[in-house]
Amino acid sequence: MFDKLEVVEARYEELTKMIGGPDVIANQAEWQKLIKEHSSIEDVVFKYREYKTVAKNLQDAKEMFEYVTNKETNFGIIEELIVQHEALNKLYPLAINSLFTSVSSVPEVATFAGIEGPIPEK
Repeated sequence: MFDKLEVVEARYEELTKMIGGPDVIANQAEWQKLIKEHSSIEDVVFKYREYKTVAKNLQDAKEMFEYVTNKETNFGIIEELIVQHEALNKLYPLAINSLFTSVSSVPEVATFAGIEGPIPEK
């Protein structure tokens, strides 16, 4: 169906150019024939163009929605990573201190690691 409408639109454009040509203007019978054909398909062409505009606007809206949705999803992921990073930063000193405390409680490992006593807290 849309292929046929494309053909009609192309014919309309062709007729528009032909109607303005000096050869056609000089030939009144040909000019009237072309004007009649031109006007007979004009409404269909205008409606088809209106449809194409609406379809393009709809496609643009869908793409914008997908972009915003993906952007919000990406922001959500980034926010979650920031929360996790902050939580890890809070746990990191505790984990390091716990590790060194554990290591320092085994004399052989502590001596090898060069640790004397528990690590002081910040």
